[in-house]
Amino acid sequence: MRVIEFSGKVRVIVEGDAEGTQTILSNEASVRIVADRVLCLKSSDDVVMEVCIADLAELTADDKVGSLTFTLQRQPGETQLVSLTIGDPRVRSAMYKVVCAKRSMLETRGGQ
Repeated sequence: MRVIEFSGKVRVIVEGDAEGTQTILSNEASVRIVADRVLCLKSSDDVVMEVCIADLAELTADDKVGSLTFTLQRQPGETQLVSLTIGDPRVRSAMYKVVCAKRSMLETRGGQ
């Protein structure tokens, strides 16, 4: 598995601070999973958000709102939330499974 791309309308939201302020980075991003990274891109291939799977503390799926939420460990005691809203439940499920598989591979290899 080298590159997996999910096209379509993916909304990318980042929680920016301790007060829970949310910022919408894109309403129509595509997502590529490359090696140990999840890249959210605009149509022009500009990266709007990059998630390192090794920094993933938790991945949750919420089928009611159609989202995947990445909880990232930034520094000891500090986390950041990145939420991807994905309308198609099959795409959301596939993305969840691929990220979990990549995370397991990284843990098995010791993060390499």
